[in-house]
Amino acid sequence: MIGKACREAVEGAYPDLHVNYGKIQISAGRLQLPTDIHLHLDPLSHTATFSWNTQLVYPFLPGSANDRINIVCFDTVHPAEVKTSPEYIRAVGKAVVTLDEMWHPATTHFWIYFTSHDLQDISNSVYIQPE
Repeated sequence: MIGKACREAVEGAYPDLHVNYGKIQISAGRLQLPTDIHLHLDPLSHTATFSWNTQLVYPFLPGSANDRINIVCFDTVHPAEVKTSPEYIRAVGKAVVTLDEMWHPATTHFWIYFTSHDLQDISNSVYIQPE
């Protein structure tokens, strides 16, 4: 995954290289994603609130109300720490992740992806930016 990210997400010319975090794909699969995913950051409470449309739209793609939501949070100021949160399901339509007090919301990157309840299917990941 690191090699793929280096090939696809590192941009610029030496010595002005930078990472385009939006190009990093955490997962790939055919489980359907929601049509509408939003992220709201609250810097005072250090929370990231995700919301999505719970309705399955594509009958030809796998997906169910009890698919698990996986959220990956990565703070570039503290790159040794990655926070994941697999405790929510699609039917809830909302997930709240509390970020560590040392994390900086402005330098934190977020991805979301879904796994089926039986762990047989996975969705593509989506890079989410705050509203």
